[in-house]
Amino acid sequence: AATRATPQDGAPGPAEVLYPMMREAHLHRCGPSFWGSTPFWVLTGLPFALGLAGLAVVRYRRQRPTLDEGELRHRRARKLARQRLAKAEKHLKEGRYRDWYDELAHALVEYVAWRLRIPTAELTKANVDRHLAAKGVPDELRRRYRHLLERCDQALYAGMADKLPHEALRDEAVAVISELERYLEG
Repeated sequence: AATRATPQDGAPGPAEVLYPMMREAHLHRCGPSFWGSTPFWVLTGLPFALGLAGLAVVRYRRQRPTLDEGELRHRRARKLARQRLAKAEKHLKEGRYRDWYDELAHALVEYVAWRLRIPTAELTKANVDRHLAAKGVPDELRRRYRHLLERCDQALYAGMADKLPHEALRDEAVAVISELERYLEG
């Protein structure tokens, strides 16, 4: 059975534990009221403001014309050409010369095709040259571009992949793409 604590055990007795009931409450404010304060109005208005901002973003995205694949390629042509050239550089370091020339040729052809919006079916040397001339690209630059493609073709199809100067061709390709960029902007 449970034992009760008695005053002899050192525990407080019932008279010491219970306090007399207060008949009057002495209430006072601890600080300013939250109701109607600036933080209250900010927190109340925040969901509405976020909802309106979300609606504005949705409306903007619906009204903005979506870019098709061709337009995206046109805008990103230089970046994609640099990625191709970086991949070609990796092939060169691994000693895979045929893959290097293939990537170099693809970087050159795709860059011009994407910048000029030439469909793949219409990618002929004469058609590309005609488009470049129409954009005001000088004859010398067009000749350098064609020469690079011819060197890549020689390396790929005439068995000269390991005999041509790789670094010089890479530097020339970067220079040609950079110079073409001035004429093909926009």
